[in-house]
Amino acid sequence: MHNELKGLVEEGVLEEEEIPKISTISNWISRYAQTHRKLKAQQALALVDRS
Repeated sequence: MHNELKGLVEEGVLEEEEIPKISTISNWISRYAQTHRKLKAQQALALVDRS
């Protein structure tokens, strides 16, 4: 993701200062994954409760 954003800087679409740090991107991915796992767990529990 960071490399793709760097490519957009080279193309003139983004400014260098607009690109978040790698640690920030990593945190976004971690939060997304955590939210996704929680949602899937809730869906699985709902299926078990219906059985």
